[in-house]
Amino acid sequence: MDKDIKWYFQGEGFSRQSVAGTVDGTFFPLPAFARRVDHVTVASIQLKNVTDADTGNYSVVVTVLSGVTYSIFQHSSTLTVAADALVIKRTSELLLQQQRIAVFDNTTRQFHVQLTCGTFRITGQPPVAVEFTYPSGWKEIVSVHEGGNFSVLLPNPVEGGTYTCRLLADYPPVSCLPANSNVLSSVTVSIDEVRARMSLMEAEQRALQDDNDELRKDLADIIHNQTLSNQLQHEKALNHVSFHVQLSRDVTVFSSRPLVFDRIVNNKGSAYSTYTGRFTAPLSGTYFFAATCAPTNSTLTCYIQAAVTRVCVMRAHYGRLSSDSIYHQWGATCHASLHLTRGAEVWVGVETTASFNGSYTSFSGFSVDLD
Repeated sequence: MDKDIKWYFQGEGFSRQSVAGTVDGTFFPLPAFARRVDHVTVASIQLKNVTDADTGNYSVVVTVLSGVTYSIFQHSSTLTVAADALVIKRTSELLLQQQRIAVFDNTTRQFHVQLTCGTFRITGQPPVAVEFTYPSGWKEIVSVHEGGNFSVLLPNPVEGGTYTCRLLADYPPVSCLPANSNVLSSVTVSIDEVRARMSLMEAEQRALQDDNDELRKDLADIIHNQTLSNQLQHEKALNHVSFHVQLSRDVTVFSSRPLVFDRIVNNKGSAYSTYTGRFTAPLSGTYFFAATCAPTNSTLTCYIQAAVTRVCVMRAHYGRLSSDSIYHQWGATCHASLHLTRGAEVWVGVETTASFNGSYTSFSGFSVDLD
């Protein structure tokens, strides 16, 4: 079985070029990569002293001859390199500093002093991490970053002393840098324990003040809403209407005409008219009505009507019992709950001309809930 292996590189905007190859098991790097490429395994190479010019696509092609059969295997990968000058612009920018304002942690439900180490230009992959060293010697590795900064929240109570931050040298993006890279240096910051604890107290005090302001605002909103509700209830109470009317004598009413009640027992809000016999809704809302009718000399059918709709119908009988020679009269009652719009009218009507007993005929209603 014979193997032929070739490695290729294609930079952005350039054509593909050979990096290295093997012939009869012997590794041969091309002149442009001769001192920077090592043969690691059968199909693997290691690139040293990389620069941003090495950013691009790398591929390996393995051709295997078995008898008279050829098999070709290919694999490619993209490499992104950030030059040292882009990773960090100036040595002074590799800072470890205490944030002026303490940070609230939702996990511990406490405020903490925050240290920030940066500023870096993170390319994404491979991952990068920094190591924070506490005055006690305890170390914490942080790989989560935001805006090129790595941050750590110091546990409470805050330990005073010198804190150190450095990039982990064994991570791939750092291991590729020259040994004298300014990024590989460590930076320190001194934390005053008393001042740190004072900053935590100030943060807690500000949070309490914010909570108090929010509570005051909520209380003001509640009072305002309650005031509006009270005003609305008061207005509804002022606009509440009710009436109860009767007949002062026996009357005869013609078919399909309102029965006019002339004796007012109650008419709060003056919504019932003794001239038209109609109740007029002063405001939109829900109203309740009840009517009782009694005949004088014949059976009658009457109803409560709203606009063109009969909302309830009653039939009052007049006649003799089978065992009695005396004529009797019976009253009938109906009631209804209606939602009316402002200006809607409600009245009592009769199907055919009939006479009503004034002593037992009445009409009443009241507002239940106004819109």
